[in-house]
Amino acid sequence: MNARITHPTAFGDQVAAASKHAHRILTDATARGEAEPDPAPPRAWLAAQAEILITALHNHTARVCAHVGAAPQLLNAAAWHPGVLVCTDCAAALDPDPIEDVTCDRCRRPALALTGSIAAFGPILFAYALCDPCTKG
Repeated sequence: MNARITHPTAFGDQVAAASKHAHRILTDATARGEAEPDPAPPRAWLAAQAEILITALHNHTARVCAHVGAAPQLLNAAAWHPGVLVCTDCAAALDPDPIEDVTCDRCRRPALALTGSIAAFGPILFAYALCDPCTKG
């Protein structure tokens, strides 16, 4: 992450391109029924999850894969791995362990069935899985 982008227009263009890529992936996932068109959990919950990641990045406590550099790119994060940010090639590192795989990301209770979805925060795709009560509100 030592490389610097010195031209603000180029940086802005790269952020916009990476964000459009994330939005396109989210749109395609929604069309396939793999994501909710309008996030079911309260937007405040999703915003709080994004804030956890942003805070970890600002505090230099985030765990980031070696492929994340200064240039904007499509990135991945997951509610069950707070403060972790990875490139697309390393997305498998976000796979939940067996306990997380049956734990609601919002209420943290075990559930027999979870509804998985993704949200896009700019160029970051954020995965989460919720139990039925949390999905409804």
